[in-house]
Amino acid sequence: MLHLINQHRLSGISKGELATHFGVSKKTIARDITNLSSCGFPIYEDQDMDRGNQVFYYFTEGYRLPDYTLNYEDILSLSLASKLWEESGLVTADSIKGILTKIETKLDKSILKFYRDVQKALISDSTGTLSDSDSMPEKLSLILKAILNYKIISFDYYSVQNQRHSHKEVSPLAIKYFNHNFYLAGYYKKIDQVIVFALNRMDNIKLGDRPQHEVDFDSKTYFDSGFGIYTGEVFQVKLQFFPPTSD
Repeated sequence: MLHLINQHRLSGISKGELATHFGVSKKTIARDITNLSSCGFPIYEDQDMDRGNQVFYYFTEGYRLPDYTLNYEDILSLSLASKLWEESGLVTADSIKGILTKIETKLDKSILKFYRDVQKALISDSTGTLSDSDSMPEKLSLILKAILNYKIISFDYYSVQNQRHSHKEVSPLAIKYFNHNFYLAGYYKKIDQVIVFALNRMDNIKLGDRPQHEVDFDSKTYFDSGFGIYTGEVFQVKLQFFPPTSD
């Protein structure tokens, strides 16, 4: 809101325009302006009879909001934080959406596209605290870069069953946060399937030069058909218990 007022510091921006932009009522805008003024921002309002008797907001003469920019690392951190905030249950999804909508107004087109692409690539649906890992931000950043640039990745993956690492090369498709960990859904050409990898078991991740394989993949459909993080074809199972067993 501050940046919209700053952008229209000469002509002013109306209460109605702000309400439409943020999808809220004029009463909410008036309350937010009051709160911002109480925080020290020199905002004043003027009822312009020549423009339909509307209320317009301005900064006092001579005041200009300092410009700021967000880089790609800032956007990645913001995107991950918004997912984890929502998962914690301490902040509602609507509150986060409102905050991010306001931030979007200041992003240039390339950064805004990157931000929206990151939001699409990140999926989450469970509560919990992410396990501590110094390498996790680096892993996430590299994988998201591959997803957004349609590149393959290679990595060494630790198998709990075999208790050893094996080398994998996959087309990364989406990242999901579930039950204290991040998971990668990727197309593994060797077996011609999309499978899930736990990021905390991925090491030596490298971004490849070759483009991803063409895969018909919808993240929502894929994960909606899963049990926990495990996915597959949905089928019905019938269980029959005999009296001796049911005891």
